[in-house]
Amino acid sequence: MMDTQRMIKQAFYNIYQHKTRSILACLGMIIGSACITTLMFVGHMASNNILKLVDNIGKDNIYIKYIGKASTDESTIDQLNTQLNIDGLSAFAHIYTTPSEVSYGDDKINSEINGVNSHYFAVAKGKLIQGRYLTDEDIGKQNCVITEPLADEMKHHGAVGTVGQLLGINNHYCRVIGVMEPNYSNWLLDHHSSVVYLPDRSIRDMGYDLILNTSILSFKPGNITRDRITTQHWFMQYIPNLNFRAIIAKDEVSVIESMSKTLKRMLSFIGGISLLVGGIGVMNIMLVSVLERKREIGIRMALGANRRQIKLMVLQEVLILSTMSTLIGITISLIATYTITLFTSWEFEWVLSPILMGSCTTIIIGILSGYIPAVNASKLDPIAAISQ
Repeated sequence: MMDTQRMIKQAFYNIYQHKTRSILACLGMIIGSACITTLMFVGHMASNNILKLVDNIGKDNIYIKYIGKASTDESTIDQLNTQLNIDGLSAFAHIYTTPSEVSYGDDKINSEINGVNSHYFAVAKGKLIQGRYLTDEDIGKQNCVITEPLADEMKHHGAVGTVGQLLGINNHYCRVIGVMEPNYSNWLLDHHSSVVYLPDRSIRDMGYDLILNTSILSFKPGNITRDRITTQHWFMQYIPNLNFRAIIAKDEVSVIESMSKTLKRMLSFIGGISLLVGGIGVMNIMLVSVLERKREIGIRMALGANRRQIKLMVLQEVLILSTMSTLIGITISLIATYTITLFTSWEFEWVLSPILMGSCTTIIIGILSGYIPAVNASKLDPIAAISQ
């Protein structure tokens, strides 16, 4: 025990005595450790961000994208709202769009009018900021929900508060009952920053020509491929005049998850290469160190140190340098990762796996890099080493 403590103290002393060499040896390992840990953190955060995007589109949703201008008459709307009966279907929403200008007071604001049913906000996973969503009680009433950019436009034009204000749409008015964030993260939906959501029947009563844009069908977890076939058959049977394309959200999710895994592997590989380069630098510097300390090693062997002790002496120095490099590299990595989150929409999450993987990899590569110099040192001939 005492002998081990003495060797560790001696290793720290040797590192201190050769500060420049020690700093150079650490530098490559610090950069490599910081790179691999940061890249693993970035891969983890990117993967989490992708999973959140996936949650926004819903794994068990089928999106019906209508091709061309799918103008709908009253009977088609009624069929979509009342006769859509497919096994496994838990909720559905249809989005009718029409570009229009809305007015607040005497000011015109460019926007898009979306006709939806009360299920839309739950199925599309909207995020409410103020007020409430549309419900079945709002059918036939002139109530609306608007997106946050449109609310900001209204404030720019002098609105004090948003909920309760009246918006003009042609010769009609609607009262704002809620404000929501635009769901930009759902790439399967078309996006306009300033949107007014009204009950589809209310828009029809205003005399607008409703253009069917998208239908979202949310199914119970199960066989989504079977659900797509059933859905396609229903639409072709009951609404044959509409051209459409059925998109399974789960298929889109599988592609993205595969890309996420590939990204994590690539980032880990790049970080590993950086660390390997640092390890090669440590090996070169330790080889030079052994050559510089030949006389010292020869004297130690002449005084009774065996080959194993000489090998351990060099390996202990490498282990200490690797550990110091790991601690500094991880600190730099955490700072760099947190800085990245300040300039992106990603959230910083404290996870141990990148730290543990980065630490273990750095220390293992450090020890492996120091093994050849340690073996060379242990094989020195004491008489030849002292005479140099």
